[in-house]
Amino acid sequence: MCQRLGLVTKKPDVPWTNEFFFRVSNTQAVRKEIHDSASGVKVRHTSPTKIGVVVVSFPTSISEQRAIVATLKDLSEETQRLESLYQRKLAALDDLKKSLLHQAFSGAL
Repeated sequence: MCQRLGLVTKKPDVPWTNEFFFRVSNTQAVRKEIHDSASGVKVRHTSPTKIGVVVVSFPTSISEQRAIVATLKDLSEETQRLESLYQRKLAALDDLKKSLLHQAFSGAL
């Protein structure tokens, strides 16, 4: 598999933190816009020119960008915690189901 990497840099006059840019570039809307502008059926291809025309809105305050990133990090951590809890509860329910079925078929119920 061959993949090309490119360096994305901000314009000098644009207040933009790298982490905020990372978060914005990975949003569903931006990824969809890049995907939709790509060509190819099996393997999608894009170009720096196509990526460069993607427009995103963002706060011009660096402190506001950092606050948004902090909030997104907190939400991501909480989502992961809840997903882990959910998976443990599903495993416990599966164990309970197996135990009840075993008891039912062995006449213990």
